[in-house]
Amino acid sequence: MVFFDIESTIDAFKQTLEVAAVSEPSGNVFQTMVAVDSYQHAGYRLGTRIHGITPDMIRKAPSFPVAIDWFITFLEAEARNGGLTLVAHNGRVFDMRVLTKQCGRHGINLHERLQRAGVTHFLDTHPLFQKLKQKGVVPTGRLIDLYVHYTGRQLDGAHRALADARALRKVCEHVEKNVLEDYTEKL
Repeated sequence: MVFFDIESTIDAFKQTLEVAAVSEPSGNVFQTMVAVDSYQHAGYRLGTRIHGITPDMIRKAPSFPVAIDWFITFLEAEARNGGLTLVAHNGRVFDMRVLTKQCGRHGINLHERLQRAGVTHFLDTHPLFQKLKQKGVVPTGRLIDLYVHYTGRQLDGAHRALADARALRKVCEHVEKNVLEDYTEKL
């Protein structure tokens, strides 16, 4: 499993600013910022208040096509021993949708690239935790609240891609494997 997260602009284009992933069980980590030329618009301040990424932080970052190539290379390396499951919290509605749309703008077929990299399955944990919330098992479906619930600690660096990917990995350690498998879909 590779737990991943992205941070994006808050504008209508939803451009990726940061991608991070943590592999299980290897513990290998991937993280990159992504250059976005239009991040100077007035709305960037709202995003900066949420995730803390400023225009200066991404000024010398790689372009989106380069960053996505690096991410795919990381996934290929992690999938050497067989099929790989990508795991994201609210990943169907947000992370994968943003990445797919942005890949499309650059002529990249994300689904095809992921399959060639060895990604066979996808797990969006948000529906799982919403179900657990309805049953009264967890207080909310928000990742930062789930992290506090399962670890008893506040999540340092919340809303930064690597912190959120690590938090998701930690939260999923507290869920039975067969339950996670019930929410896993073929890519």
